[in-house]
Amino acid sequence: MNWKNLLGVGRSELLSSGVETTGKIESVKLQRWLKVKDSPINIGNSAATYPAIITVSYEVDGQTYRAQLWCSARRYHPAEGLHIAVRYDPAHPEHCAAKF
Repeated sequence: MNWKNLLGVGRSELLSSGVETTGKIESVKLQRWLKVKDSPINIGNSAATYPAIITVSYEVDGQTYRAQLWCSARRYHPAEGLHIAVRYDPAHPEHCAAKF
């Protein structure tokens, strides 16, 4: 696991100046241990949202990379199988970022 990807270290810089490729969302794992309330009124978990760890795969120069990226709490997360833009560092292609 690349902690820089998961923690978003250098994310802003990669999103603005990294090389773009197409990635595929392999999995979306909700982090139910970190419930975020989006309403002051809570009936059950109706007002709760959860962050997720998104696993994305992408290819650079014929080599496939997989990265785990943090996705903030929201009502809807991107779906598995969705193709998204991924930006990576050409000097270290295992370091990437994506907008969700």
